[in-house]
Amino acid sequence: MKLIDIAFADDAFKAAVLATGVTEAEEVTELNARKKGIRDVSGIEFLTNLRELDLTRNQISKLDLSQNTSLELLFIGNNQLEELDLSGLPNLMELHLFMNDVAELDLTHNPRLEVLFANDNDLSDLDLASNGKLLEVMVSGNSLRGLALPESATLESVEARHNLLSDDIKTSLQQKLSSCSFLF
Repeated sequence: MKLIDIAFADDAFKAAVLATGVTEAEEVTELNARKKGIRDVSGIEFLTNLRELDLTRNQISKLDLSQNTSLELLFIGNNQLEELDLSGLPNLMELHLFMNDVAELDLTHNPRLEVLFANDNDLSDLDLASNGKLLEVMVSGNSLRGLALPESATLESVEARHNLLSDDIKTSLQQKLSSCSFLF
């Protein structure tokens, strides 16, 4: 499908997509739409070969990436997201979700995830036990009472400051993952 034939709902998003310089939707593999004043990304479903997406610092409140199954790198920090379904992104390796309003985050369908930056959201519980390839986790500034991490030798650092984690949970995590660097 030609990009000019897609009915994008947001002119700023359309301009960012057209600025990639390609003509066919299937040719878009990377999209940098950082700080463009985007509110609506309708039409993104046609960019099925998208591997890298940067929507940082926009005003996006809804994001449907169910058709973007090739995504590996996702930068959506500093938006207005309250919900985010990433279950259809099995190739996702990096998620930068800082400064949103996300209260629940299910990453059990993202087995390749290596980096998670989800600082300053509304998360209260986060289960990352099935994400065995994680290297780095940053979840400071949430309301976390529960945090499950993979028992993996690959995990290098966890930053979870300014949360509601009990001392028992912190101690347990540090004992299970003694080679990992923690900041609580």
